[in-house]
Amino acid sequence: MGHDVVPNVPFDPTDDTMTTTLTCPIASAGQYTLIVYPISVLNCADVMDVMCATDITVGVTAALSGSFSTVLTSPGPEGASAEGGGEVAPQQHFSLHAQNDVSKWSKAHVRFAIATKDLTRCSFAADGASFVDVEPDPLTKHGGHALIQGTGTVTDALKIKHQVQYQLQVTDGGKGGSADTFQLTAAGCDTHGLPVPVQHGNIEIHQHGNSH
Repeated sequence: MGHDVVPNVPFDPTDDTMTTTLTCPIASAGQYTLIVYPISVLNCADVMDVMCATDITVGVTAALSGSFSTVLTSPGPEGASAEGGGEVAPQQHFSLHAQNDVSKWSKAHVRFAIATKDLTRCSFAADGASFVDVEPDPLTKHGGHALIQGTGTVTDALKIKHQVQYQLQVTDGGKGGSADTFQLTAAGCDTHGLPVPVQHGNIEIHQHGNSH
């Protein structure tokens, strides 16, 4: 937390403004509201009056205003990555690559397709993400989970494209552990919000990323 005081008129403290910067780690994307209120407010006709500090029941009040902006950061280790590809059901294929680095979120890659010959046929493509959180298992150093969010394009069976919000959650069961899972929510082409096991292929969570 830092403070910056800016005097508007020299030698006149009554019109000074102070800016305070707060940094709060946020574990997931979403809308947040910051409420700021003063512990006490100076109520003095003349702020230079020594009685100002002892009597806060008379005079004028100071003005308070604020603004709030967010920069999302992942709680996972910087540089950790999630990647993989394969099949989660007959004719249902996926591929993904994302890294815990804000500068590389725009390069995140997510693909999913249902290659049937009926109206369930569809494909989803997202190049980029607005939030990536990759968290390797801190104990085993193998396996872990990841969350990727952003916007993408669904192409339906009639080849009509739709811009949608997506959320992808994956797990890496680790060496000899439980099955890897893939859970995509993207209206019109997804796993219906359910975590499904990877039947062919795999998902890998890396502690320090890789050369991709």
